[in-house]
Parts: sequence; structure tokens; C-alpha cells
Amino acid sequence: MHRIVGIISRISFGVASIVLILLAYVLLYYGIRDLYLFLMNDTAHHDDIKNLILRTVSYVVVAIAVFDVAKFFIEDEVIKDSDKLSEWQIRNSLSKFITTVIIAVFVEGLVGIFEEGVGGGINVLYPASLLVVGSLIVFIMGVYQKMTRNVLLAERKRTQIQRIRTAHDHSDHTEE
Repeated sequence: MHRIVGIISRISFGVASIVLILLAYVLLYYGIRDLYLFLMNDTAHHDDIKNLILRTVSYVVVAIAVFDVAKFFIEDEVIKDSDKLSEWQIRNSLSKFITTVIIAVFVEGLVGIFEEGVGGGINVLYPASLLVVGSLIVFIMGVYQKMTRNVLLAERKRTQIQRIRTAHDHSDHTEE
């Protein structure tokens, strides 16, 4: 039964990853298409082009973040056997995933700040709150890294001792 659930889980993550990749391509397409159509328009205004470029950058960054999430799912949930992952591997995967989210949040916040700067700065609260949230996520990730470091170092040391003992036991048997 556990094996069937594992297969269903891998298929589900695989399908979800494919959907995420397709949606990321749609984001890229619309971001670039809108910019292209705007540039081909003879009546384009200089101030509008800045906003559209910033929005296109935002689309591209979000698309990259979505690609990275899909990659994370494929690598850690579809290809690898998640039951056999070490604590180090889980920690590294989580750190990579959270880093991608942090980058997307910061870029979205910065793009929003720049857009609001061009537009007069009336609605700067949302992009500023994204920067605060991004900073909070960085802080929490640092606390998590610090708290788990000692546990993971102890696990690594225990694994090294087991390898040495296994190698020593193996050499004792070959000498006899």
C-alpha cells in the first residue's frame, strides 16, 4: 500500500510540475508579447514604457521562480526517493526553495516600488510590505539554519563514524 501511495504521489508531483512549467511559459509569453506590442505601437509614451519594462521584468522573475519550484518538485518528489533523503539533503532543498521564494518576493516588491515611484507613490504600501515580508523570511530562514546546524553536524559525524567502523570491520574480515 505504501508503494502505491508513493507512485501516486510521484505522478501527482510530476503532473503538477508540468502544469507549473507550462504556466511559467505562459507568463514569459505574455510579458514579452505585451512589451513587443507596446514597442510596435507608434503612440507609446515614454513613461508607460518604464512601467511595462518593470512589469515584464516582474513576469520573467516570477516565471523563473515558478520554473524553480517545478524543478524542486521534480528533483525532490519525482526523481529522488524522499524516504531516503538525509536531513542535510532536506535542509538544502528547503533552503533552495525558500531562497527562490525570497528572490521573487524581493523583486516583486522592488518592481512595485519603482512603479509607484513613477506613478507618484500613492500605493507604495503593498510593495513596501513585500520587502518587509521578504526580510522577515530571510531572518526566519537564518534562525532555522542556525537551529538545525548542530543537529545536522551531529548526524554527519555519526555517519562518518559508522563508515569508519564498517570499513574497519570489513578490513578485519579480509585479513582472516
